[in-house]
Amino acid sequence: MAKLRALLILLVFALLAGACSGDDGGAGEEPGDPADDGDNTGNTDGTVGGIRNAQPGLLTVRLSQGEALTGAMVQTVAKVDGSPLDAVSIAAVLDRLPEWLVDESDKTDFNRPAETIPPPRTGDTIDVTFPVGTDDPPPVVDPGPLEVLRVQPEGPVGIAPFISLTFNQPMVPLGTLAQLDDLDVPVTIAPELPGRWQWIGTRTLRFEHDPEVFDRLPMATSYVVEVPAGTTSESGDALAEALRFEFETPPPSVIWLSPQDDSIPLEPIFLATFDQRIDAAAVLATITLSADGQDREIRLATDNEIEGDEIVKPRAE
Repeated sequence: MAKLRALLILLVFALLAGACSGDDGGAGEEPGDPADDGDNTGNTDGTVGGIRNAQPGLLTVRLSQGEALTGAMVQTVAKVDGSPLDAVSIAAVLDRLPEWLVDESDKTDFNRPAETIPPPRTGDTIDVTFPVGTDDPPPVVDPGPLEVLRVQPEGPVGIAPFISLTFNQPMVPLGTLAQLDDLDVPVTIAPELPGRWQWIGTRTLRFEHDPEVFDRLPMATSYVVEVPAGTTSESGDALAEALRFEFETPPPSVIWLSPQDDSIPLEPIFLATFDQRIDAAAVLATITLSADGQDREIRLATDNEIEGDEIVKPRAE
């Protein structure tokens, strides 16, 4: 910084000295002479940039057309095409290296972790015929009386995706799903529902609602499922007493009602939002509207009326 500052000071002194020496105007020439200012623009009135050069001490700057530099300014380094070393050349380089001496303390066996999983142990091979001979009769197993071990759902439930019953004995023979679908199902549901019964294995029976209608059992409904007495298993045991169980899905609840302002239009559109799908016409029959102690007539809003209401439209969507 000190050198740069000194250089700037010297430059300023040089410019001032040149400006002061301009008072002489050159040998035999008057200040402002066109031959002295070197104006290449064709000005003959002794002006430079619109300012006359007749004032003593005025610094003038002369501009001229430059010339482009020719030739390469930077010499590029030529690329050397090398050839790979052969095995003999590589060995000659490696032989010049000193011998690599390894201390005995640096040598160690494979470093196993502290907790290593032991290798698997082989078992004993037992030579037996598989499957066993068909001459031996199957063992006799007494499963006891036919019973239903588990049913679902039961009682009040928030949602019922399906109905299932599990017996303590095989109820159908082993077979494909298509073969089992053709068998009679010893279970009834009230009210009747669109769907199908399906055997999951040989002891569990499940009912699924028609997926094209909905992926669960309808809400706001009480169901009664019965298995009649005398239902027989695959082994021939019969159900001594009929089985009956009930469950119910919750009714709909209003989670939002609008408008609820102090001031509403004379013909307002009310929007009631429920927590499940509803039949709008059926729900409308249960709603009453009274104003000033008198019952008022209500109806379902049309699509155009909903589209034209700025408050109801976004909430209905």
